[in-house]
Amino acid sequence: MADDDVSLDGATPEVVAYHLMLRIMAVEGRPLTGSASATSKVTRNVVLDAYADCLEAVRGNRARRTIAPRA
Repeated sequence: MADDDVSLDGATPEVVAYHLMLRIMAVEGRPLTGSASATSKVTRNVVLDAYADCLEAVRGNRARRTIAPRA
């Protein structure tokens, strides 16, 4: 089953956060799985921070960041 086809119906917030993190890392060009992961170096802190951010977002606790107005 491809990552895009994962069913998250009834999944825990932790599982949803994990899959969200994988998708975000892939979009940012730093995949953690697959053949491309061997060529991109990602530190442990990047992974842990990304997962923590995703878990906060899934639980609805992520603080919204304000966007600076354009001059």
